[in-house]
Amino acid sequence: MVAVLVVVFLSALSMHMERMAGWELLILCLIVVSVGWLGFSWVREHAHRHWNRLSKSRKRIAVACGVAIILIATFAVNRHRPNELANEFAVVVGLLLWGLYHIMSRFLDALHARLSKR
Repeated sequence: MVAVLVVVFLSALSMHMERMAGWELLILCLIVVSVGWLGFSWVREHAHRHWNRLSKSRKRIAVACGVAIILIATFAVNRHRPNELANEFAVVVGLLLWGLYHIMSRFLDALHARLSKR
């Protein structure tokens, strides 16, 4: 985390950011990113801990609700736009590919476990 912040800070310095926007903006961005990253890692850790305690059926229900929320939000946001169908198609294809990835990874794990026993 610190290495990423240092790289971003040094790259901003190398682009002469301090001349364009001033040091105040650069320091403010560094502080905001640091606090945001700490909050994100705290939330991720707690969510992961609670996710592991859920039963398999509750995990499936949570994933199904998440997918439904994403689809409903996408359909609502893209309503009556010229590229409505393309955006909705991209989200549906993305969700299908995500599901296919999980199915294939489980299949390959089971196949590897079966073949490695021989």
